[in-house]
Amino acid sequence: MQNDSSKVYRAFTEKGDEPSLVVPFEAGKLVALAEMIARGLLYYHWELRVLPDLEVSGICANHEGDVILSENFFDGMTGDKLTASIGGGSLNYSVVKSTSQPWISIWRFSFYNGARMGDSKGQFSDCVWIIIGPKNLVKNFTHL
Repeated sequence: MQNDSSKVYRAFTEKGDEPSLVVPFEAGKLVALAEMIARGLLYYHWELRVLPDLEVSGICANHEGDVILSENFFDGMTGDKLTASIGGGSLNYSVVKSTSQPWISIWRFSFYNGARMGDSKGQFSDCVWIIIGPKNLVKNFTHL
């Protein structure tokens, strides 16, 4: 799993080996957008604000990273779980928010019905993972 926010990725509008549309973009900007969206949705769903002592951080995960994050963080965490879609698939997201520590939440975003992002080395991602929580937890999450 890689988190190089300076990389320029290509966005694919269809799943498969051949893109129907290729758009160059900086992955870091997509991650930053997802971080802001997670902040807003945290307030929208649970009326919780991200306090100054918390951190919000995200990564683009390849398929293997997506599986690891799903199994180790998302599936194993108990709490309030929610899956939703906005704009007819423009933004799909799932979140789990801890009930015992409500300031901790983990989000998985996909954009444009799972548009794939790929770099020049053939690594692909169709999701952005975001974590909101104490700095030590966020550091462990983003260094996987």
